[in-house]
Amino acid sequence: MESPNKIFTLGTFCEMFGAAKSTLSEDIDILRGVFAQFHLGQLDTVTGAAGGVRYRPVFAPEDAYRTVKDLAQMLAAPGRVLPGGFIYMADILAMPEVVERMGVIIASQFYRAEPDFVLTMETKGHSDCDDDGAGAGRADGHRPQGQQGIRGPGGEHQLSLRLGQPGGRR
Repeated sequence: MESPNKIFTLGTFCEMFGAAKSTLSEDIDILRGVFAQFHLGQLDTVTGAAGGVRYRPVFAPEDAYRTVKDLAQMLAAPGRVLPGGFIYMADILAMPEVVERMGVIIASQFYRAEPDFVLTMETKGHSDCDDDGAGAGRADGHRPQGQQGIRGPGGEHQLSLRLGQPGGRR
């Protein structure tokens, strides 16, 4: 659980527990059922030469819904709307428990897609937006197609998303 999405080979567990692969496979099946029953996440078996066992955190749908609903209530609090229609959220993004839960919810939506990587970027102290917040990306206010930006009250760049089509698959 400390290394989500990392694939551990069965050989690793054989050495760790001194057990045969067949015994471990049965134990993994039992654990998979326990994880599902108690909404602890997914335990997947990955086949192939680089295969093994992988843990993926996933919330029960009702827990995910409750998290998103709570976040929506926090964001709807009076005083969060800034000039230009932006929403101040730096204080919420500084709460590790909120960010972790949102990360799990968002990541779980992409497990089937098996992305090669996830790119994140954080900037602070310098705004790439013009004075009215209309632009993101360049000081002249030009917003490249598919890019969105959100600024904090001091002009710091809070979030920038680059939306586009996924690259070629292997």
